[in-house]
Amino acid sequence: MAESVYAAEDVELLQGNTIAFALKTTPRVSCAGCGTRLFAELAEIGMRGLNGYLLPNGAFKPALHLNCAEAVAAVLDDLPHYRTKPAAFGGDDVLTDWPAG
Repeated sequence: MAESVYAAEDVELLQGNTIAFALKTTPRVSCAGCGTRLFAELAEIGMRGLNGYLLPNGAFKPALHLNCAEAVAAVLDDLPHYRTKPAAFGGDDVLTDWPAG
């Protein structure tokens, strides 16, 4: 899932209604009208993970991959691939050993 992470106070819903739910333990917010996932609440680090596909074309610039230990296939590119998350996001900062693409 393409996700762009911002400070929680910098992400706000301007119109429409939402539905809140949790995926495992992470709170998520979706559009009540169409069901599109809007963002994930990352309260433990004061951030919101915005659905990267909602950004204007060309605005999403991936910088890393998260939770690669749960991937079903390696993503081969030149970005860092974290086993869980970088330390700045509350993770263990361990990278996977996948070869670069």
